[in-house]
Amino acid sequence: MTDQEFIHEIRQGHKDAFTVFYKQYRSEFIGYMRKRYKGDPDTIIDLYQDSCIVLYDQICSGKLNTLNPGAKLKSYLFKVGINKLIDLIRKGGKISTVENIDRVNDRDSGYDDDRSEQFATIRQAVSMMTEPCNTILTLYYWDAMSHDEIAKHQGYANADSAKAQKSKCMNKLKSYVKTLL
Repeated sequence: MTDQEFIHEIRQGHKDAFTVFYKQYRSEFIGYMRKRYKGDPDTIIDLYQDSCIVLYDQICSGKLNTLNPGAKLKSYLFKVGINKLIDLIRKGGKISTVENIDRVNDRDSGYDDDRSEQFATIRQAVSMMTEPCNTILTLYYWDAMSHDEIAKHQGYANADSAKAQKSKCMNKLKSYVKTLL
């Protein structure tokens, strides 16, 4: 069944089609997320279920009628999962590497010694970065500011400008920290 046929079947109320989709991508999603999140395995299963619910709701509500040319429903599902993982991390979930970093809270006593050392290294690397990266990453990851708040604080035109700058800074940080770790 093509992705477009799948969307049509779900919109027509054929729940069996969704069951097939759910089973088809479950293992792959879990493997994909295990590479990005080293926390509780049950959390990854929850992420999958929540992502599937979002996808199902998007289809049923008509917000997702068709896919752009070349787009895949699987990719849409995985992107929802990544966004849910980012939300989890922002709310205090644990992360293990700089590739998975979103909002780092070094006051969390739940990190083991290896992670604490990694976060100390990351924190030190951020503090040694030139402006505006030092400030932007600190505001975003440690002060939990949104892109809108950072844009106002730093004088950027809008949240997208702040997000783009943060992304560039994050790439610099990842490269640097990889050499340290």
